[in-house]
Amino acid sequence: MTELPRISLEIRAAPTESAAMPSSERRTLDRRTWIDAAVDVMAEHGVDAVKVEPLARRLGVTKGSFYWHFKDRSALLSALLDHWEDARTAATIGVVDSVGGGPAEKLRKLFEVSVADLESLRIEMAVRDWARNDQRAHIAVRAVDARRSVYAEQYFQQLGFSHSEARARGTLFQGLILSEALLVRDEEPEDYEARIQHCLELIMTPDAAPDTVSDTPRRPPPAPSF
Repeated sequence: MTELPRISLEIRAAPTESAAMPSSERRTLDRRTWIDAAVDVMAEHGVDAVKVEPLARRLGVTKGSFYWHFKDRSALLSALLDHWEDARTAATIGVVDSVGGGPAEKLRKLFEVSVADLESLRIEMAVRDWARNDQRAHIAVRAVDARRSVYAEQYFQQLGFSHSEARARGTLFQGLILSEALLVRDEEPEDYEARIQHCLELIMTPDAAPDTVSDTPRRPPPAPSF
């Protein structure tokens, strides 16, 4: 998987406390270090555990180091959501776009990259749990889901599915990815590969449903005459 993109290093005006921050802390703890630490804490304990003082203790620095990069906790949480979107969506799309092959190969690569890192899936679940009770996180997740849906649906349409059928199969595809973070299975690697391959084939293979060809409902057959 490619290296995740870095968040833009925008230095804000620091409070008085940060003016006394040791130069060693300014050199070694950049903005990304704080974001990474916040992501780790959120994945382990939920977003409510992401607080400035515990993070500073975890990193072994003063709070001044935090305020050198962020105005407050709210700014850190916004940066955390931006990082999640970049790492789990933009970077993933970049990897899939860079490989060759047709739509089926692209979808398989999209699944592979999306589930390759179990820690990333834990972060995914933590963000979605956060979004259940926070409007800002809810808006971010909704936007990410819409972007992911449009991206996956284009490949289903390239496979020959109608718009509505591609949308339905794109939903199933995303559900399969998220289920890997929730399901606990005792299976050998070869059994896992076979199961995933079968699931993807079921999603990507056209069936006899009338919607696979056209969005216009098929007329019922005429009643038999006696």
